[in-house]
Amino acid sequence: MRTAIYNAKEHLKSFFYTKFLLLSKKFKEGISGLGVVEVILILLVVVGLVLIFKSQITTIINTLFKSIKTQIKSV
Repeated sequence: MRTAIYNAKEHLKSFFYTKFLLLSKKFKEGISGLGVVEVILILLVVVGLVLIFKSQITTIINTLFKSIKTQIKSV
């Protein structure tokens, strides 16, 4: 009885391992297909967001630096 369970367990292990290897291979192939156009579009979106929220970003950064200065002075 134990050998049948052990054999079934080993069969499942090998089955899932081969599926995992196939999926990881497909995933790696998919990543390598990332083209220049996609990277440029992502960069354009990021730059656009930075330009839109420029004043809010500078306010947050200035507030952080002021709090860092006050905390350094108190130490």
